[in-house]
Amino acid sequence: MADDTTQLAAHKFFLEKLNTLEPFTKADVMAVTAWSEGAADTYWSKQFKNILEDLGGGNYRMRERFRVYQDWKKFKQLVTHSGRGWQSAAEGGRQRKLSADGCEAGRRTRSKPVSNMVMARDFWF
Repeated sequence: MADDTTQLAAHKFFLEKLNTLEPFTKADVMAVTAWSEGAADTYWSKQFKNILEDLGGGNYRMRERFRVYQDWKKFKQLVTHSGRGWQSAAEGGRQRKLSADGCEAGRRTRSKPVSNMVMARDFWF
């Protein structure tokens, strides 16, 4: 199991900043978590893009939607999955990409194509 120490530190930092609405920089988060610049850039561009408000000049503020992630387990899901919508093996038996409506990506909601169906005419004698 991976060490969650740095992610817990980020979660605590973000909770504090949500409650105070105090602006912060990426360097502030890097200091708290000990993330490299590359790691911080990855989190920023993938997992944090929807929970941080860019104030300009390298300053950020927590968006109100971060309240959904106040629970550690929800935040951990956000930071440990490469993209939103991935369902882990523990949640669904196998890892699979889900679309926005919760359907498995690539699956059609309609029936199989006609070419794969047994036609009624095949049963006529």
